[in-house]
Amino acid sequence: AALFFATLVLKRHRRLLRSYAEVEKKVAQRTKELELAGRELMHSQKMNALGTLAAGIAHDFNNILSIIKGSAQIIEDNLDRPEKVRTRLERINTVVEQGSGIVKAMLGFSRDSSSQPPGPCDLNAVTAETIKLLGDRFLREVQVSFAPSPGLPAVMASKDFIQQILLNFIFNASEASAQSKQLILATARLERLPPDMVLAPAPASGYVSVSVQDFGCGIAHEVLPRIFEPFFTTKALSARRGTGLGLSMAYELARKLQAGLAVHSVVNQGSTFTLLLPVSQAAHPAPSLS
Repeated sequence: AALFFATLVLKRHRRLLRSYAEVEKKVAQRTKELELAGRELMHSQKMNALGTLAAGIAHDFNNILSIIKGSAQIIEDNLDRPEKVRTRLERINTVVEQGSGIVKAMLGFSRDSSSQPPGPCDLNAVTAETIKLLGDRFLREVQVSFAPSPGLPAVMASKDFIQQILLNFIFNASEASAQSKQLILATARLERLPPDMVLAPAPASGYVSVSVQDFGCGIAHEVLPRIFEPFFTTKALSARRGTGLGLSMAYELARKLQAGLAVHSVVNQGSTFTLLLPVSQAAHPAPSLS
């Protein structure tokens, strides 16, 4: 009887082991599928941001081509006036460099950053480059000012992730500012973390932040806790229906950066979204913007 009982227990144990192995295999498979879906969703959000930027970028390039065409005509009409020819050639070189900078920024932003390791980032430089991505057309419709804090330490992070988060904050802020189309971007070195965090950053000896402030409609107190939920949107009944994925993707990107997020909002006065980045001891100080 004892032998029979032991054999029965052994068989049950083996069945349990096989069941556990099958469950672990299915969990690993589903985890892999979820990670792939997450990467595809983040890339989709990045492409959506590029689509939003496309009209402004096309307008910028149309201006560049117009300047080049006009300068070429002036050169053709003034071949006997070297000084005027030189001036127009310098103008052509300037706008070509501007166009080259736009292309490089767009190519860098559009590439798949999921496999890119983090590196030392100058937060002021990344923020300034993100503003350039917006293009002249956006910047004519929305007054964007930047207040960089000098002498910020570099952070170990993915530049693309920071740009995606910032663009999301900027687009949301511009849509919330129906009347006063004014945004203020600012960087800072923090002695302490703010109290209104929705995501805490990794423990570090210090932190730097970049914030996007608008003076729009603000966010209702009862809505504020839900704004980072996937598929939650307050634009469902507006002319520009939202997907509810933008801020949730910003939250996920911040989490991957081991960064924090804070939101301060007052109805009818505006909102400030802040990205909090831990300072790495391995990162060297970043040069100040001139």
